Amino acid sequence: MAVVVPFPAPKTPSVGNRAAAARLFDHLEPGERLIWADRPDAWAVVRDRGFMVPLWIGAIAVPLGAVLALAAGSGPAYYAGLALLVGAVVIASAAFGFWRRANETVYGLTDRHILVLRDGAIPRLSATPADRIAWIDVVRQRDGSGAVTLTIVDGSNSGTELVLGGLADPGDVARRVVHAYQFDAPHLV
Repeated sequence: MAVVVPFPAPKTPSVGNRAAAARLFDHLEPGERLIWADRPDAWAVVRDRGFMVPLWIGAIAVPLGAVLALAAGSGPAYYAGLALLVGAVVIASAAFGFWRRANETVYGLTDRHILVLRDGAIPRLSATPADRIAWIDVVRQRDGSGAVTLTIVDGSNSGTELVLGGLADPGDVARRVVHAYQFDAPHLV
């Protein structure tokens, strides 16, 4: 038998980020109510994807590669310098891609769905029905930011995960989900 544990209410009853909410209003179904909306912290997403160490390595590799390539003129040092420069450009491009994608993403919680809007060159909206959420998990970093992972159960595909990453306060988002959909969530305490 499941034990019902009281779960504290969200810190604030507001919608959250009003600019993010404005981007979602056009995507709501008639009568659907927006409870919360926000966008991920782009640098938290880059950090969580494990790009901070490569970015620091790239920051060292660029000047080192430039010095080796320019000073050597030719030979192994020249090619090592070029390899460092190319590697740093690849790392920076990947990190920039994650940063840009996070800036184009908006998360929303309605009384019926979890919404993820990716508003890039080709806008995409993912609307996950609330009744398909089977499990909620919170992952926190040292600074308190993190992600909320929602396990989705579907008739044909069980155990799919929807990750809302780069959140400043993932615990608050999880509380909002629990309260919005009346979950019994003792694992979040």
